[in-house]
Amino acid sequence: INDQASRSWAAEWIASLVAHENVTVTPEVKEAIWSALASLATAPAQERTLTGLSVLLQSNALKTALMPYTLDGPFGRLLDADHDGLALSDVQCFETEELMHSQSALLPVLTYLFQRLEERFDGRPTLIMLDEAWVYLDNP
Repeated sequence: INDQASRSWAAEWIASLVAHENVTVTPEVKEAIWSALASLATAPAQERTLTGLSVLLQSNALKTALMPYTLDGPFGRLLDADHDGLALSDVQCFETEELMHSQSALLPVLTYLFQRLEERFDGRPTLIMLDEAWVYLDNP
């Protein structure tokens, strides 16, 4: 969230998380998310987490929708940290069998991973293989 492009992606991703939790994403919701992300960008790096974002949101509906993805929720261990620890290299493998069985976590985690992979695209040929891709593509 340090620059405009990453903050824009984060805002869209957060909006998709709350939509996944049945919150209607209105212009007001988008503004609330954007404002909270802008405030979060000024916080120390170790506080730039989904939990930190939740604290900054004024809407209880948004806080409740974000809760499953914070450390207080079932998927916080997957998504709520101040850094992701991905040591991306020329060859990368993600074991996602457990993830495939969790419809609630699948889309948020995969969209995050694909964003991180996309950041590395530099014009060199890239091959992405998805075992049982139908599971991933079955999500809207």
